[in-house]
Amino acid sequence: MSGTGSTSVAVGMGGAGWRLGYGRYRPPFTAVQWQELEHQAMIYKYLVAGLPVPPDLVIPIRHSFKAISARFFNHPSCNNLSFRLSIYYARTHILTSEELARGSDWS
Repeated sequence: MSGTGSTSVAVGMGGAGWRLGYGRYRPPFTAVQWQELEHQAMIYKYLVAGLPVPPDLVIPIRHSFKAISARFFNHPSCNNLSFRLSIYYARTHILTSEELARGSDWS
């Protein structure tokens, strides 16, 4: 192959990214997002291998969900009792119902 054109290769996280202009490159993920992706990939590898996921990999996820749910339930629209009871009912009765698992009633 001959010619005077130049070829540029994006090097960085995963080899993919966005070109922002002549010679400028922005990776597709921030450093924090990349770290989270690696964390999730590690958990996925355990699941695919059929091995139990170590608690030290799952605990950070639990803490982040607690923070999200605390912010969600402290929102003014969620402060009424009927809303909280409906969430409780959904978690304890509907989502654990064996009827949903059978699937025969849905056909």
